[in-house]
Amino acid sequence: VKKPRLPARLIDELDENYLHAPKKLQVRKSGLASRQQSEHEFATTFSELASYGRCAYDYKLRHIYGYNAGVPVAFGYGTQIHNILNIIHTNYRDKPISDKEVAELVDRHFYLRYAPGNINDNMRKAALKVVRNYVRDHSDSFSEVLETEKSFEFTLGNTLITGEIDLIKKLDDEGNVREVELVDFKSDTDLLYKIDHEHQLRLYAMASESVLGLDPQKASIHDLESGKKKIVGIDRQALEETATVLQGRIQGICRGEFKPVRHKKECTECDYSRICCHNTTA
Repeated sequence: VKKPRLPARLIDELDENYLHAPKKLQVRKSGLASRQQSEHEFATTFSELASYGRCAYDYKLRHIYGYNAGVPVAFGYGTQIHNILNIIHTNYRDKPISDKEVAELVDRHFYLRYAPGNINDNMRKAALKVVRNYVRDHSDSFSEVLETEKSFEFTLGNTLITGEIDLIKKLDDEGNVREVELVDFKSDTDLLYKIDHEHQLRLYAMASESVLGLDPQKASIHDLESGKKKIVGIDRQALEETATVLQGRIQGICRGEFKPVRHKKECTECDYSRICCHNTTA
């Protein structure tokens, strides 16, 4: 039996002059046809699915309850470097870029909103070093760049996944744009919550094949801090395994399964460790 809902005790403390007598509201029907259900269960991004894979309860706090995490002073460092590289790849495919021009670009475009004074200056110097090293080592291949910051929308089952591929390069000298290399830049090496770049690149490969009309033959993670590149396998079996992993996460979200990971390392680094009732370090 459903219990009657009692009025809040706060009502007794309010001045009656500020209250209206109870009214029974009737909701009128619009007469319009029922809205058709979307063909997609929901829209998401890889970073959100990565959050669920790291800790499902973290996903719940972050993306369902909407708790905003604290902002570190280095917030945006990687994004700023990505933006500067995008400018360089776009404007210097067919002409050299001087060291002076690199410095001017970094000085003009690099800014960290939450980093005060000297911290911002030091991180700008670090960014300049990263960009200079990248240009020095890779400027001879800028002519191979096909697309930068390429946005896509890709459906996996009934879920719409949006994303952006850092760099798409041609693999041959004949201008064949179907066989390409996908490159994902990584620069926040010391920040928490590192994304699973291998699953990310494999998702990019599936999207490139499905919606961009490309034939990705190679994928790599480029660590801008160290200058090292790691090749990621994108053979059919690897893509199918990634699709299965991501679909499992999507199904867990749709079923409302938000089990905490309960692992000391993840709990120590978690943005919500002070408010999470499942924190193993408390």
